[in-house]
Amino acid sequence: MKRLLYGSAFDPIHDGHLGMLAQAQEQCGIDEVVLIPTKNPRWKSTSTPIEHRLAMVAKAIENKPNWRISRQEIDTPTVVQFTIDTVRAFKEQAPEDDLYYLIGADQVEQFHKWKEAEELASLVQLVAYPRPGMELHHPNYHLFHIQLLEGPSFSAASREIRALKQLQTPLPVVEYILDHDLYFTKTLKAYYSEKRFAHVYSTAKVAYRIAQANHLRADHAFQAAILHDMAKDLSDDVALDLIQQYETHKGPFEPYVLHQFAGAILARNEFHIEEPSILDAIRFHTTGNADLHPLAKVIYASDKIEPLRGYDSSSLMKACEKNIDDGFIAVLKDNMRYLKKKAFKWDHPLVQACLHHYLGETYE
Repeated sequence: MKRLLYGSAFDPIHDGHLGMLAQAQEQCGIDEVVLIPTKNPRWKSTSTPIEHRLAMVAKAIENKPNWRISRQEIDTPTVVQFTIDTVRAFKEQAPEDDLYYLIGADQVEQFHKWKEAEELASLVQLVAYPRPGMELHHPNYHLFHIQLLEGPSFSAASREIRALKQLQTPLPVVEYILDHDLYFTKTLKAYYSEKRFAHVYSTAKVAYRIAQANHLRADHAFQAAILHDMAKDLSDDVALDLIQQYETHKGPFEPYVLHQFAGAILARNEFHIEEPSILDAIRFHTTGNADLHPLAKVIYASDKIEPLRGYDSSSLMKACEKNIDDGFIAVLKDNMRYLKKKAFKWDHPLVQACLHHYLGETYE
């Protein structure tokens, strides 16, 4: 059996880990992929107990046949487990297996410093995945017979996921993070009442599903949705002060639109969100606007139709999943009917621009 080993802190596991492993599995003809969570990484500190990290790995690979988790380094009594020790253990357990060990190209340049590097290279076929800016002709490739893989670059980073700057990890992992108050969750929840957090969490799940169905960035949709009401509970004075400091949009800023503009500011200032489509999706989730980015349509619609709103929105959800352009218009019409029924006077210029652009009418 060809078995691929990969050790990491997985704090948390992300799409880059999964993408590299999938490429290695295909290019090397691997029969089984083994992920080895590191209990006490030598070169970095971890912010999360090993059992949480282990659970997130399990969530990430639950639908991947022939992928499994090894507790080899978790259950060892030693404080630090070296890679050579791990590999020896696998060799003892199944000496007939062909072992491959995946490392990042950045580690190739340091590999001669690894403990008993020559023996390690004799026990496994080392494979390296390229990373931007890394030397691809380093002498260690030849010295240790390291096979260089090919494949796309992955921008996922655990440290950025921990800060909510990005969410490039499978949805079950994101849900585990939120459900267990890991990483950014406590900071995020401080902006919400319990009821409002339930709303944004529900909206984020709907947005993820709609974005995925429309081949959009589902991780961006979840980020925008989980952040979209951050400023909802701010006082008008505080929200307006934020807007006057940072917002480039030229009003007007009636009370019911303050939170969408202030929310985009908080998302950028608190969680360092820089992606324009995410910020605009937050900025226009209440009023809409002319010529919206598809992500903004997803967030506008998801905010209006998430299940906790208390009405049957299943047909609108299906319409959005089928085609977000058509589904957004259906949600927009439905929302206008609701506002008219409530006799809500909504004549903000952004609403008028949205209605004129998408429906060819204004809201009187």
